[in-house]
Amino acid sequence: MVCKSSFNKEHQKNFPIQIPYHIKVSLQEYHENFGAWTIPDFSDKCFICSGADCATFHGHYTRTAICPLTGFSASDLPIIRFLCHGIGDVKICGHVTFSLLPFQLVPFRRLSLNFMVIAVWIRISRQLSLTRAMDTIEEELNNLGEVCLKN
Repeated sequence: MVCKSSFNKEHQKNFPIQIPYHIKVSLQEYHENFGAWTIPDFSDKCFICSGADCATFHGHYTRTAICPLTGFSASDLPIIRFLCHGIGDVKICGHVTFSLLPFQLVPFRRLSLNFMVIAVWIRISRQLSLTRAMDTIEEELNNLGEVCLKN
């Protein structure tokens, strides 16, 4: 929805703009080396107002991320934020910031996208009930751990 509007903090909190961002490394490497990453430059186009030289780095917030497939878990995974200064012509209602969410994550979910896809595939492909699917996923993860330990 596109409209001209003033900043609404409650709306921004409930419906943040999270841009999928390809980090080209694992979540664990991203987490371990966060301070060394070059902050992306959005001088050509702001995601909120489409203005050039508008969006500036605004800091980061942390969130929980879990990938049972790799064993990665962090309660403090940093997510980069940018501030829109409203230079462009288009405004997305109530938003002045956007964040770059690593593509391996899903907004408002702790589990990784890969794990969720595999879990759904196991349930559907094997035509399992929810309870049986959860047991099967746990068994598969345990087997994966044994394979990783042997290598």
